[in-house]
Amino acid sequence: MYIVYCQNKPKSEHIVSEYIDTYFEGRLLLQDTFMVSDQDGGLLSRMKERRVFLFEQIVIFSEPLDKKKGFSTPGYLFKNSIKVSCLGLEENSDDPCKFTLISRSSSGNLERFTLHSTSPGVGQAWVHQVSHILENQRNFLNGKTFFRFLRKKRHPQRLLM
Repeated sequence: MYIVYCQNKPKSEHIVSEYIDTYFEGRLLLQDTFMVSDQDGGLLSRMKERRVFLFEQIVIFSEPLDKKKGFSTPGYLFKNSIKVSCLGLEENSDDPCKFTLISRSSSGNLERFTLHSTSPGVGQAWVHQVSHILENQRNFLNGKTFFRFLRKKRHPQRLLM
C-alpha cells in the first residue's frame, strides 16, 4: 500500500508505506473502493471514487492516483478521515450496497459520507466490521464508567481533593 501525503517529499511517502500498520493507530482491518458522496451543510455532493481504509482507530478516505498522470505504482492521495471516537454508522435497509459513516466534530457538527459498494457482500462486511468496532468502543466506555463508580464508592474522600 502506498499513500501519498506530499508529492514533493518522497521520503515521507516511503515512511508511510513501510510503517502503515502502526502509523494510523492500529491494524488495517478493511480496504475497498467505493463511490462516496459527502453531505456537508445539507447539500448532497456528487459521488466520487474513493479508496477507503478502515483501521482500528481511524477511517481514511483517499483518492486513487491516476496512472495517466505518470504514476507507475498504485498510490492514493489523502482526502479525509474520521477518528473512531467520532464515528457513527447508519445502515440502509433498502440497499445493502449503501451505508453512511457519520463524523461528529467537537463543536457538534455532523459530516456524512454515504458509501456505495460494488456488491452487497462488501457493504455488509463493512457494516458488520464498523458495528463491531463501535460496540467494542461502547463496551470499553461503559466499563470505564463502571470502574470510576467503584473507585468513588470505595474512596469517597479522594473526591474532596
